[in-house]
Amino acid sequence: GSGGAGSDGGTPPGNHGDQWVIGYYPGYERDQLPVADIDWSGLSHIVFAGVKVNGDFSLQLDFYVGSEAQGKAAAIELADAASAHGVTPLLMLGGAGVNNISEAIAADADQFAGRLLQAMSDLHYAGIDLDIEDGSPLSSVVTLAKALRTMKPDIVLTYPGPSRQFLQTTVEPEYVELA
Repeated sequence: GSGGAGSDGGTPPGNHGDQWVIGYYPGYERDQLPVADIDWSGLSHIVFAGVKVNGDFSLQLDFYVGSEAQGKAAAIELADAASAHGVTPLLMLGGAGVNNISEAIAADADQFAGRLLQAMSDLHYAGIDLDIEDGSPLSSVVTLAKALRTMKPDIVLTYPGPSRQFLQTTVEPEYVELA
């Protein structure tokens, strides 16, 4: 679709008001759906997977597409296309099999958050999907989210946490802090 205002002159395509429709776009599957073929009309946000963490807590930004230069180019291509269509681009931190996140937060949450924010800026992203699956306690995720929000109050953060049962009477206080 095209960017800009919809046919009614109001809401741009991809803008769903208070409702979010998030699409996940893993780098290792980008050959199956080139960026130019994405139907942006149903999305409010798109998440590019995934940012990995090295043993020294630096970021690995190859996004599963080859070299780091290729990964960064793919990330920028997706972010720029999303923004042109009124869709908010997010980087995914973590995913299955991605390690060292908890350790990076424990070592220096502010420094780790700074690295993530620099990657966001360099790659044209508005936020981060905290898909932390390395066994990190929820308190670590909250610590990182607080550091990110302190450094960039307008950051968009998402967290694909576990589903909650309707009959459950309590909610862990960390979920409230994370929200």
